[in-house]
Amino acid sequence: MLHCFYCSSRSWLRLPDPHPDRSLTTSCILVNESLGKSQCADCGLVQRTAHPFLGLGDFYQRQYAPYYERLGVEEFNAERYRQLAEWVGELAGLAARPAASVLEIGCGRGWTLEALRAQFPDLTLAGVEPSLDNSTIAREQGFEVLTGTLQQVLPQIDRRFDVLFSNHVLQHTVDPVQFLADHLPLLAEDGLVVLSMQDASSPSNELLFSDQNFSLTPAHLAGFGRRAGLEPIAVLPAPPERAGLYLSMLAVFKRAAPAPRPEAPVPDEASRKALFDSRQHYLSQWAALDAGLQERAAGAVRLVNFGAGMFSSLLAAYAPKCWARVEACVVDGQGGQFSGLQVYPSMDALPAGETPAVVMGVRPWIQPALSARLAGQGYRCIRWDDLVST
Repeated sequence: MLHCFYCSSRSWLRLPDPHPDRSLTTSCILVNESLGKSQCADCGLVQRTAHPFLGLGDFYQRQYAPYYERLGVEEFNAERYRQLAEWVGELAGLAARPAASVLEIGCGRGWTLEALRAQFPDLTLAGVEPSLDNSTIAREQGFEVLTGTLQQVLPQIDRRFDVLFSNHVLQHTVDPVQFLADHLPLLAEDGLVVLSMQDASSPSNELLFSDQNFSLTPAHLAGFGRRAGLEPIAVLPAPPERAGLYLSMLAVFKRAAPAPRPEAPVPDEASRKALFDSRQHYLSQWAALDAGLQERAAGAVRLVNFGAGMFSSLLAAYAPKCWARVEACVVDGQGGQFSGLQVYPSMDALPAGETPAVVMGVRPWIQPALSARLAGQGYRCIRWDDLVST
C-alpha cells in the first residue's frame, strides 16, 4: 500500500472517479485509466493512489507540449501570467533588487519569464524545463533554459540564484520533499523560494487531472517546505483584484536554520472529514454530469459546444456520451480544430441547418453571462454550473 508523502500514513479514503476507466491530464491528453485519487485519512492530503504517477515515466518530457498548443491559450493566459509576475515581484521584493537572478523550475515555453522580463527588465532570468519541445521554444525567446527535471540538471548548474520560482509544479512531482530539498544547492544565502499552485482547501477542477499527484492545502505546502529545510515566510491566497489567479495560492520560503526534521502538522479530525465530504461531493457531481447533460440536451437535433479550452476538454473526458453528440465548437474570433472537431469563430459561421443547442464548454462561473448572451440571439443553452459546485 502506497504511503502518504506528507505524514507517511497508509490509511486512505478513496475518492470517486469522474469516469471509471478514463481521466484527463492538464495537457488535455486522455489517459485510459481512472483518476485514482484518495485522501489520506490521517492528514487530509489528496494523492493519486490507484495508479503509478505519470511523472515516473517520460510524460512531461514527451507529452506536455499540447498544454501550450490549445486554441488561443497564449492570448487567454497573457493576463494571468502578467498578474502572476506582478504578485511574485511584490512578495519577492524584486522592485528593490532589480538586478536579481531568477530561475524558474518548470518554465514551459517561458511565458512567466516573459512576463517577469516585461515588468523587471534588469533581472537575470533562466529556466529549467523537462519538455524538449517547450524548452527549445523558451530558448528561442532568448532565455537560458536547461532541458530536464530539476534533479537531472542539478549537476549542470554551478551558480546560485536570488529567487527560485515554480508555477503549478510541486503537485506534479513524484516526491515533493525531495523536489524542494533540491532547491537548496541553488539558493543564495539570502535567497527566496516562491511557489504558486491551486489551493486545495476547497474542491475545484485541480482535483480532476490525473497528472497532478497531490492536492495541497496551505498547511501541506508549508509542511512540505519545512521538511525540505525551508522556512515559510508567507502562504497567501490570491487577492480578489488578481482575478486571473482565482483559487491560487503563493508561498514564499527562505533557507531554514539547521534543525531536526520537524513533525508534519495535520488538521484535526473534524477538518479532515469536512475536506473529504466536500471533495467526495464535488467528484460525485462530475461523475453524474454526463447523465445530467444528456437529460438537458434531450430533444435537440444538433449540439455544438461553446469553448475549446480546459473545461471543454473536461467535458469531452468526463461527459463522453453527451460529447459524442457535439458536431462542432465555437470560440469567439478563433478557428481551427479541437478534440477532432472543427472550431468556428462565431455562431453565424456554423454550417447551415437546424438551429443548434449550445453546450457551455466554459468555466462554470462565466456560464450565466454567456448563456444570457446566446439566449438573446435565439439559442437554447445547456448550462451545468448548477450541477457542479464552483
